[in-house]
Amino acid sequence: MTKPLLSKKMFPASLLLEGRSCLIVGGGRVAARKTAKLLEAGAALTVVAPSIREQIKAMDGIRLAERPFEEEDLQGVFIVFALTDDSVLNRRVVALCGERGILCSAADGSWVDGDLTMPASFSGEGLTVAVSTGGRACRRARLLRESLSRHIEFLQDVDLFMIGGDCSTLGFQCLEKLKARRSEIEKILPGIQGVHEFMILDTCNRFEMIGLVSGHTDLSLFLKGFPLSINGMDAFRRLAEIAAGLRSGICGETRIVAQIKEALSVAHKNGWAGSFLQGWIDQTLRISKEIRHATEPHIPALELEDIVFQTLEKKKAGQASSLSGFEKILLIGRGEIGQGLAEKLPGAVQISGRDDDELRAQLPAADVVICATGSPDFVIGEAHRSLLKENVMLIDLSLPRNIDPALPGVVDLSMLRVASPEIAEKLLAQAGEIIESYAAEYERLVRFENHAE
Repeated sequence: MTKPLLSKKMFPASLLLEGRSCLIVGGGRVAARKTAKLLEAGAALTVVAPSIREQIKAMDGIRLAERPFEEEDLQGVFIVFALTDDSVLNRRVVALCGERGILCSAADGSWVDGDLTMPASFSGEGLTVAVSTGGRACRRARLLRESLSRHIEFLQDVDLFMIGGDCSTLGFQCLEKLKARRSEIEKILPGIQGVHEFMILDTCNRFEMIGLVSGHTDLSLFLKGFPLSINGMDAFRRLAEIAAGLRSGICGETRIVAQIKEALSVAHKNGWAGSFLQGWIDQTLRISKEIRHATEPHIPALELEDIVFQTLEKKKAGQASSLSGFEKILLIGRGEIGQGLAEKLPGAVQISGRDDDELRAQLPAADVVICATGSPDFVIGEAHRSLLKENVMLIDLSLPRNIDPALPGVVDLSMLRVASPEIAEKLLAQAGEIIESYAAEYERLVRFENHAE
């Protein structure tokens, strides 16, 4: 009959042993292994055994007692390790420690009567990983430890990366191609060894992959054709500038903050991101808030809907601000931007754009058509040309574009930029000074010190 495996419920913890009095009873192979670990932890260590290995004797900073164990050896000791090949002696040491309220760990079957076990572990670059199976499968724990230790290099030199860009850096055609590859990217990135966490910031004006990657990982091997790849402090700086609204088509726009939060939320739900990327984004948003406070006196409080409204006012110069000069404004799209425009333009006719028959019925009477849908294709194209008024104003707020740019009178996102290049550069320089003041915080994040364990 097979003897059932012993096991106990465990609570993981890391002991602070630096300067504390520790005792090892035993001087063999297991004792040598534990001695090295305890010395790494800074313990004030004593080893007692009738025979002590030369390997232990060669170690510095140990008090050696080459004789049998005595009860007096427990005087003033914080923790004891019973590591002899004598099971009777190990049980006696465990019992004596229990009577004195001293923590004790044993190497053989006596461990179940002790206070703690030593899990399979490894350390490197300030990182310690411990694996325990509650005493049921020690070999399995060691195997997992060895497997993890081979991959620890991928947790070294981890940094922030950004791949992609916006309309101003990539142009419409390139950005549209990137957006079309989103489903492919969602399959590729999680499988790249060295990419730890990531999110995809996909808005009407940009497409950027943001995440944490090991420094030696070459993403270009997997993401051929993706431009504007930056990492490190440059990526940290750019992300803060984006969150502050200084890298948007409309300088200072605030919608980007909600878009970043939503992108991170989607990443969490899909299992792409965890607490570390969350820490980066939280810090970035705090910095961006400080940047906004410093730069807002120089930036008008405008969103895309406001710019569209101003564009229409300029088109009908001299008309009332109610835009009564336009007999009919057709608004295509019921998303966030579409709803915002509907509030700005209460007289507009709003449709979804999914029903081409409805679109064809509305187009002939429209003086202005504003398109803001999430469609990957043209909603208004060459097939609709004959339905358009001669002087109709077509405003395309979508990316990928929803109105064929070959049609006359199309105003797209690139034409709605606000703030001169001189003002934008001045604001970016001001933001740069604030971001640089957080360089130490950036280094702390790189070392994964963004929260307590």
